[in-house]
Amino acid sequence: FGQEFYIQKKEQRDAKIINGEYAVVNMWHPVAANLEKIHKEGKTYDWRFYPIFVNELDPSVQSETIQSFPLTTKWNSKAINPKKVSEDMIPQILHWMDWNYSLEAASLRAWGTPDMYTGEGMERRYKPEYKKVEEYKLLGKQDKTGDGWYYGIQGDQDQTMANPEVYGLAMADEMGYAYSPSVVYPFSESNYDQSTMVTTAWMQHNLKAMSLYAELPVDDETLKAKAEFEAVTTDLNNNLISPHNDELDNLIVRAITGPVDKFDSNYKDYTDVISSPNIADGIIKEKEAWMKYYKLRANFMNKLN
Repeated sequence: FGQEFYIQKKEQRDAKIINGEYAVVNMWHPVAANLEKIHKEGKTYDWRFYPIFVNELDPSVQSETIQSFPLTTKWNSKAINPKKVSEDMIPQILHWMDWNYSLEAASLRAWGTPDMYTGEGMERRYKPEYKKVEEYKLLGKQDKTGDGWYYGIQGDQDQTMANPEVYGLAMADEMGYAYSPSVVYPFSESNYDQSTMVTTAWMQHNLKAMSLYAELPVDDETLKAKAEFEAVTTDLNNNLISPHNDELDNLIVRAITGPVDKFDSNYKDYTDVISSPNIADGIIKEKEAWMKYYKLRANFMNKLN
């Protein structure tokens, strides 16, 4: 859709989307308003939805050392407004999406083109003439005459991506590990601003110990177990814990702000509510439902190299 997309007001952009003037691939734009308008006015274009591979679960629920990247779909599929997209163009668009989720595309977003750096893997470094890009990636320093923003490279600091060709394609988490400059550069105070020092140190230390898995599409039994786990969790949060929210807030504030010598007794009042029989039973049921689903899902986890 070009640079115009970035220099107009939100209301102008949304109006053009609703009128079908843009061929966009985003779910979060006013699709419903567009549908209402085209149906009311008898327009000949519509929105078509295409499922894509996106993250479905937070793997940290089970272990911080495991990262899983499900090859399954969820609600965050893409919507294509085909007023300007004919049927014969759909395969090209799908190939474009597929490539944008590749490691090659991730590397281009993280580093730019191969002529901008030397070496590979943990030895990759920007060439001296791309010092501004290096500072942009490591320090968040911006210089419009030639930084990463200028080249349409994704920023480590603010996750911005100025390249219209990839705008709207949310990347799966594994793409952030495509030899990001913040991971491979030697750790020193000169290379990092304070806000990212802790995160970078954590990544450099823990990536060696992490296991990466691809989660393949699961069977009906696993899907049923997942649904049971989600139902139990919803019941626990909405029906068992939620009625005590105000009480728990008051008790924990009393424990924190009360006299130090009464902290243990005040805190016990808080934990007594959490460990009451109905809530405790709900937590046990949630744990059992999760383990059932987790064990079934393990049959569809392929370890990545």
